[in-house]
Amino acid sequence: MDKRRDKADIGSLRLDAPLRARIWPAGGYQPHCIMVAATPVHEPHTLYGMATGRFVEEYTGLGGTLEAAYVSTIAVMDAMRGRGLASVLLDELMAAMLADPDYGAAVEVFRLHVLADNVAAITLYYKHGFVIREYLPEHYEFHNARHDAFLLQRDASLGASVPVVPDARERAVADMAAARSLLNRLLPPPELRSLALLVGVALVVLGGAAFTFSLLMARPVA
Repeated sequence: MDKRRDKADIGSLRLDAPLRARIWPAGGYQPHCIMVAATPVHEPHTLYGMATGRFVEEYTGLGGTLEAAYVSTIAVMDAMRGRGLASVLLDELMAAMLADPDYGAAVEVFRLHVLADNVAAITLYYKHGFVIREYLPEHYEFHNARHDAFLLQRDASLGASVPVVPDARERAVADMAAARSLLNRLLPPPELRSLALLVGVALVVLGGAAFTFSLLMARPVA
């Protein structure tokens, strides 16, 4: 489905562009994906930016489930950055997901993952009502290295667009530090984590060997 909405001036760019909310078929990107793309009216084949999301059912423990709208990607052309286009795309994506006839009514939360050192992106999400839910060390792996991430969450009952959260950057930075501090208090020091992992693996192996030995000893003598 396509929709056209006039946007206010954003820097020197006027987004009188059609923002297309296209539902991808279930077979293309499971389980169900929505894409919102920003294109200029005078250049309909030029892509300024895009955002994608998918509907997922997440387990919360003890047999519970949570219907989530997961924000997969938000990408903006380098030349278009700094003009608020990412905010527009995020609003349009959340609106399209909540309006989805098959899954929208069941959505309880919006969720996304972001690199832990991407303060600009985290600030953007905080402005739209997201908050840090969990700190995930070494969540990503690319360029032959592991990278930490945060899981962010937002209540779907807030709707697609909310008033910009004041002091979003300060709140984001404070929550980032608090999440890291909490995990560091729960985990052993980094230099001991590999040792702890090796000890855990060794205990599992020894436990399996002991169980096998007990079975052999319990076999009846012919």
